[in-house]
Amino acid sequence: GPNLTALAAAGMTWLSRLPDTFGGAATAKAAAWAANAWIPGGRGAQRPTAATYGASEQSGRIGDRDYRLVVYQSSSLDRRKAKTLEREMAQARAAAERAAAALAAQTFACAADAEAAAAAFRAQAPRWWPCTTTVTAGTVTVKRARPGRPRRDDPAPTHPVYRVQVTWGPRDDAAVH
Repeated sequence: GPNLTALAAAGMTWLSRLPDTFGGAATAKAAAWAANAWIPGGRGAQRPTAATYGASEQSGRIGDRDYRLVVYQSSSLDRRKAKTLEREMAQARAAAERAAAALAAQTFACAADAEAAAAAFRAQAPRWWPCTTTVTAGTVTVKRARPGRPRRDDPAPTHPVYRVQVTWGPRDDAAVH
């Protein structure tokens, strides 16, 4: 802040990288990606596999002054981000499948509790992996209260339980971006 004021007071023209700690940086990047109007900047080297660059001019306010901000994008960075996104989506799917297995192993005493757990699971599931949940009723055998061999005509005690089954749909590529 004070340095920018001193540069303006001296009437100097300057060029610098805007650190991400300034709020204007995130706003300018978001505006550039939303506009998707990149001015081609060419390749960084003569190799055919070299990264290509593009620029987008934005304006932003830092302190009490307006500044011209230029956002650059790189095709190699896009490839790295795509790989990172694929890895993060795979990790999120694996974690969600583990959580679904834990939910399926859990029993509930009433259907309302099972429905609430299913709704909570759907709310925290990754948005790009749509899922549906089904509550199923079943019975489990309860351990007998008395020790020893049961009588022949004494049926095994059971009680009703409810379980949640999770079914995964195909990946929603529209939700990825």
